[in-house]
Amino acid sequence: MGSERADRVSGQGVKGPKTVAEYFNTAAFADPAYLTYGNSAYGILHGPGTNNWDISLGKNTKVRENINFQFRAEFLNAFNHPPSVESVLGLVQGWLSAE
Repeated sequence: MGSERADRVSGQGVKGPKTVAEYFNTAAFADPAYLTYGNSAYGILHGPGTNNWDISLGKNTKVRENINFQFRAEFLNAFNHPPSVESVLGLVQGWLSAE
């Protein structure tokens, strides 16, 4: 039976080589004792950042007193930055281990 948190290993830093195989230092964590919760804090690991820009431009123009014209353009992921390989592989490994 697993728990949500692992035990922190004393003297080991969390930062790792940030490769696909090991994004953080896995030696910094250990499995907790059976039926106990680990002592590591929640949210101490952060994956690679995302770079997603959604841009919207709009212009309202009054043609007559009761008629308005609106021009609007929206650009989703405007600079087309795909997600990093590490984050995608981490999600896939998480899905496979959950099955």
